[in-house]
Amino acid sequence: MEKQEFIDLLKQGVDSWNFWREKNLDVEVDITQLIFNTDLSGINFSGVNLSGSDLSQLDISRANFNGANLSGANLSEAQLIDTDFGEADLSKANLSEAYLTDANLCGANLVGANLTKAHLGNANFRDADLSGANLSEAYLLGTDLGEANLGKANLKSAEVIEANLSGANLSGAYLNGANLSGTDFSRANLRKADLGYNGYDFEGINTNVIKSNLSGADLHGANLTGANLSGTEFYGANLIRANLSKTQAANAQFAFAKFTGACIEGWQYNIATNFNGVICEFVYSDSNRREPYPVGRRFTPGEFTKVFQKTFETIDIVICNAIDLEAFVYSFKAIQAEYEDARIDIQSTEEKGEDIHVVKVSMSPDVDREEIHGEFMKVHELIREAIQEKYRTEISVKETQILQYQQETQTLRENINNLHNILQKQTEVQKLMAETPKYDLRGSQFGGGFAGDRGTQIGGILNDYSSKQSLDEAAAEIQQLLKQLEETNPTKTETEKMIIAAKAADEIKNNPTLKARVIGALKSGGTEAFKEAVDNPLVNVLVAIIEGWMQAD
Repeated sequence: MEKQEFIDLLKQGVDSWNFWREKNLDVEVDITQLIFNTDLSGINFSGVNLSGSDLSQLDISRANFNGANLSGANLSEAQLIDTDFGEADLSKANLSEAYLTDANLCGANLVGANLTKAHLGNANFRDADLSGANLSEAYLLGTDLGEANLGKANLKSAEVIEANLSGANLSGAYLNGANLSGTDFSRANLRKADLGYNGYDFEGINTNVIKSNLSGADLHGANLTGANLSGTEFYGANLIRANLSKTQAANAQFAFAKFTGACIEGWQYNIATNFNGVICEFVYSDSNRREPYPVGRRFTPGEFTKVFQKTFETIDIVICNAIDLEAFVYSFKAIQAEYEDARIDIQSTEEKGEDIHVVKVSMSPDVDREEIHGEFMKVHELIREAIQEKYRTEISVKETQILQYQQETQTLRENINNLHNILQKQTEVQKLMAETPKYDLRGSQFGGGFAGDRGTQIGGILNDYSSKQSLDEAAAEIQQLLKQLEETNPTKTETEKMIIAAKAADEIKNNPTLKARVIGALKSGGTEAFKEAVDNPLVNVLVAIIEGWMQAD
């Protein structure tokens, strides 16, 4: 039959068409690119080729499109209630705002189809292929999508309430802002699916997964940022490298789930959240995944549960190093000041593993614990980063200081060795001084120039070191030198005092005139008289050093 003959038959009405079709099921019907303008409720289009046809805004409820070809067809705003699309080809079809309540699309091909704002309540999409389909803002109350393929499908802001997605493939699907409450995702594949909020405004649309079933689901790398997971079941789910930042996980069941590499920045949970048997080596506490927690090691088996499982209704703060502790102190004081009426206090601290402590913070029962916890974590992170930067700066300064201290220590060792040698010489000098000198020149005068014929001095200066005045002058000068050195150098220890005496000796040695005067005063007035004239206990060491010079000369 020709296309026109089919059109003429359709003009006779639905009953005439259906009667003919039942008698001629083996006839291939090709009515592509046809524009329909009359309602076709209850029509039998099974196996018919309607690709590219326009059936928009028509009432086609309870029709039979089983095995039909509707690729690229326009069914927007059509009434398709209780219609059979089993095994039909609806690829790239336009079903936006269509009513498919109770419709059968089992095994249908909806690749790239447009189902924006479509009403799909209680529809059957089991084993259907919806990869790349657009279901944004669609309504899927009680819809059966079990084992369906929704890879890279767009379900933004869709209402997927108490639907069945068990065993479905949602890898790479976009579920931003979707309401998934009560939906069964057991055994579903949500690898790299995006269930997070828009990422710009925390007050934006959040995905709602309340009381859904994600047991055994594969959420590897999925983005659940800001999602409401309250009461959701994740038994044995794969949450490896999933982003759980800012999620609401009160009463969620994570028993035996895999958490390694998951990001849990700012997430909130309560005493009823179950972490029993969680498998995890490390998590990230910041969305940039800069530093794993715990730092520098892995969780031991069961340790994750010990750290995160709450035993009673408090805010738990995990502290695992000195920086966390310091940041906690500042953050705690800041939150206490901000929420004065909340009666925030530290209830207890518990050791939850090697180098890990949990501080339990109590507060008034009538306050918003989740709000305070979220605010605390924000302040804590800011302060923690500031402290880390401060420590990095201090470490750099300390390294420089350590190098300086090493150099000063080496110099001090050298001075102590020199002083030790001096003291040894002092002992030898004192031994020699005990003996009677071979020549006694006390009272002698020495000077330059020539003597006249009558014994008078001609030229030169006569230096008389034998007088009492010369001894007092030399002693006063030495006393002043020691006083100056004591004012500019430490003198608390014996070693420091010895170093001052050694420095004074160097000053005298480097001043030939002063050296001659001091030696002359010692020789003429005697050691004891000189020591008595210099009112400083360090004179004993200084005299011993000078006497060592005299012996050497």
